[in-house]
Amino acid sequence: DLGLQYQDIQGELVGEDSVIRLSYLELKHSPGSLYLEGFGQIDSSFWTGKLKQAALNLRMENFPILSSQEYQIQISSNLQAKTNRDSSFFDGNIQIVHSSFYLPTLLSTTGKTASTTSSVPLLVKATQKTTADSGEKEISPTQAINQKIQEVLQAPYLRHFNGRLKITLPENTWLKSPEMRLELKGEIELVKKGSEMRIFGTINVIHGNYNFIGKRFEIQKGSLIFRGEREFDPEILLETEYQFRSYTHELKTMKLNVNGKIDNLTLNFSLDGKQIEQTDAISYILFGRSKEDLLYGDPAALSDASKESGNRLLLDVAAGVLSTELTQSLGKELNIDKIEIKSKNNWEKATFVVGKYLTNNLFVSYQREFGASADDEVTKETIMVEYEIRRNLFLQLLEGNAKTKGMDIIFKFERR
Repeated sequence: DLGLQYQDIQGELVGEDSVIRLSYLELKHSPGSLYLEGFGQIDSSFWTGKLKQAALNLRMENFPILSSQEYQIQISSNLQAKTNRDSSFFDGNIQIVHSSFYLPTLLSTTGKTASTTSSVPLLVKATQKTTADSGEKEISPTQAINQKIQEVLQAPYLRHFNGRLKITLPENTWLKSPEMRLELKGEIELVKKGSEMRIFGTINVIHGNYNFIGKRFEIQKGSLIFRGEREFDPEILLETEYQFRSYTHELKTMKLNVNGKIDNLTLNFSLDGKQIEQTDAISYILFGRSKEDLLYGDPAALSDASKESGNRLLLDVAAGVLSTELTQSLGKELNIDKIEIKSKNNWEKATFVVGKYLTNNLFVSYQREFGASADDEVTKETIMVEYEIRRNLFLQLLEGNAKTKGMDIIFKFERR
């Protein structure tokens, strides 16, 4: 069920009088291990007695606890739990060595990914109400998450426990969706008392990107702030940036700032430092000009070069939107992470790209060009394998024609 097979399981359980002692239990799974020890004391006879007191200590070192297409979690931890007739409590620290979460599944109440039911971007969907596939009443994303939290809290082994957990995300924690990819870092504290769990702390976005209407916004900075509310409802602060050329070839910088609660997000756009309306922002993103210029501009006054530039822009927009829709719908059906279409020369020539992450660090893509070629060369095909050695260091292998075959070492850096 967890997508993992644990091997080399060893342990020792000893019973004496009214005490059952777990001397040790060890599980191994590359690259880590889990170690558990503890005891339980029975009130009367072994078979009919009730638990008088018990204690468990759990240690994990780089141990994978979940591996599936939607979730991957690898942690190090030191946890303690104790119970007696009067009280039960837990305490400890968890470090998320590596994790990856597919956000549409996390927000779904049906277990289906959002891409199978809707192509609406999550950032837009977060400002609306969502409806479950089963015909249930409308629920918000935070209500969906709170339902999942309550299911966990009501589990028999947690229901009567109180305590705290400190969770650290050093880096390499990813939130992913068809239109978003974020790397997180931060520290939060979970405090459970009775049937309530409160969260305190801040999680920061190190870097990432968000595709809005087929265009890629680079995330400059962002935070999820937890203030210990009764229900899961963090405050979101997000600053993103998109650079583009207008129809007059001017370099423009558009910023999208997102703030508020998940169910009530506010989106603010600015262009070269001046705030603009959402309709103008969308017009600039799609057509490279304001809404007024688009509606009332004189097409006859445009030069041939500007018209040709506008035509190319429209083709790029159409290709971008089509690529996004294909990735969200067909891509998930075929278990593909990327589908991209690039147009050239009024669609007389186009490039089709498909790609998939075989692991978190290994990406494979196939690219093929269609249409006329100036040098009458056979239709180009390129296979690319990219391996992420470290966060900023990549190894890329290309197999194509004589001009594209080879190997590259790529170092990526970001301006802060």
